[in-house]
Amino acid sequence: MIIPMMNKKGIWRSQDYWVECVGFGIMIIAFLFASLSESIVMSLIVLFLCGMLFGRIWFKIRKHSKTALLLVMLFFVAGYIFGSFYYIKLFYGHWLLKISFFILMYSAGMITSYYIHHKGIIRT
Repeated sequence: MIIPMMNKKGIWRSQDYWVECVGFGIMIIAFLFASLSESIVMSLIVLFLCGMLFGRIWFKIRKHSKTALLLVMLFFVAGYIFGSFYYIKLFYGHWLLKISFFILMYSAGMITSYYIHHKGIIRT
């Protein structure tokens, strides 16, 4: 079943599409973070720290539905990769390997943060 984006009066139904709107806004912010980064090392550090932030959020909502957060995280990673595409071209090697390294750094930050919160090393 296809849900129309407008109601009968022609008003956009934003309450049904809030995840996409928030995700697109986060993608723009991630694009700006990545494009303003001066080096690839700084870009990877920022990506690791953002992964840690999302890992904390994932830990906080671990008993609720995570579909919306997963979409927002995917939008963030996509925006960050698009924004750092210039730096990705500067490295030697295949572009897919470079993108997978970005995703690995993000995932490592997220898993690290989740583990730290789960073990009680940091209490929030």
